[in-house]
Amino acid sequence: MTKIISASMCKDSVALKNFVADFSKLPAELRDGRDTKGLVPIEIGEQFVTMPKPMPCEFWTLRTASGAGRIAASCSLTENQRGYIGFFEASDGAVAETLIQLALDWLRQQNRTEIHAPVNFNTWFSYRFLHPAHLAEDQNWFSWEPIHPLSYNAYFKSHGFRTSALYHTAAYTDLPTMSAVLKKDFLRSQANGYRFRPFDEKNLLAKEVSILHEISHRSFGDNFLFEPISLPLFQQLYVPMAQKKPVLCSFFACDSEHLEVGFFFGFIDQDHLILKSTAVTPEHRGQGLSNALVHLMLEFAIARGLTKAVSALVKSGLRSESYSKHAQPLWRREYELLSYSEL
Repeated sequence: MTKIISASMCKDSVALKNFVADFSKLPAELRDGRDTKGLVPIEIGEQFVTMPKPMPCEFWTLRTASGAGRIAASCSLTENQRGYIGFFEASDGAVAETLIQLALDWLRQQNRTEIHAPVNFNTWFSYRFLHPAHLAEDQNWFSWEPIHPLSYNAYFKSHGFRTSALYHTAAYTDLPTMSAVLKKDFLRSQANGYRFRPFDEKNLLAKEVSILHEISHRSFGDNFLFEPISLPLFQQLYVPMAQKKPVLCSFFACDSEHLEVGFFFGFIDQDHLILKSTAVTPEHRGQGLSNALVHLMLEFAIARGLTKAVSALVKSGLRSESYSKHAQPLWRREYELLSYSEL
C-alpha cells in the first residue's frame, strides 16, 4: 500500500506536526555512510517546512511497505515560468518516479515550464547534485557539500532532466606561494584607498549578516537563477553556521569612506581553509579586491599552521576563481544542476 501525504492535506495542527516530523527525519532514515555527512539537524529541517515562505510551495512524503521518500516543489518569485524541485530523498527508483511525477504535476498546475533540480526553494539554500566524476574514498568530505546517494542523479535524468550547469570544489596546497602571488593585488587595492576588516564574529547574526545581504544582492543580480531573498530568510542561512561556532576566516573590503563594498566568507574546517563565497559590488570590480581578500585569508590560515585550502562550490568558469590558478591542486569534486523544460 502506498501512502502519500502533502503539507496542504494536513488540516489541523496535530496532522501538520506529524507530517513535519516525518518529512524532517526521512534523510537520516534513508541514508548511511558518506551520504549522512551533510544532513542538517532535524530541528533545522523542521524549520524549513514551517517557516513563512514568500513563494508558493508544496511538500510530500511517500511510504510503502518497502520504501519511503520525500520531495518539495516551489515557484520562482521573479520568473513566472520557473519552478524548483528539492528536498529530495528516495529509497528506490519506484519511490523516486512517483515523487518526481508528483512535483512535476504540481508545478505544471502552477504553469511552470522551466524546472530546475535539486533546489531547496532557490539557490540561496542547498542545491546541486554530487557528480560521480573525480570521486576517491580518501578525500575529505565536508558537511557543507551537497552529498547524497549517486542514484539520485539518474532518477531525475530518467524523467528528462539534463545537466544545465556544472560546479566544483577543489583543494590546493602551497599556500605561501599562492599568498605571495596575490599580495600584489592586496597592495594595489590599499594604494587605491581600500581597507579591509575581519568579520565581527560575536555579532555575526546581529550585525554582519545584514551587510552580507546588501552586498550579495547588489553583486549577484546577474548570476544564474538569482532571486532576491528577504533579510529574515537570509539570516536563517547563517543560523546553523552560528550554532556550530566555527573559526571564521572572513573579511570585508571597504572603500575610502569605510563602507563595505565586498567580502570573502571563509572558515576553518577539518584543518582546511574553506574559501566559501565572495562578492564585490559592480562599481568596485576590477580592483583586485577578491584576490586581496584571499591573500588575507591565506595569511590567516598560514599563521595557524594550515597547509591546505579548498575553493568551495564554484560555478565552473567564473572569474572569481582566478586565484586558484596560483595554487598546487590536490583533488577536485564536481556537482551538477539539472533542468527540465516543456517549451
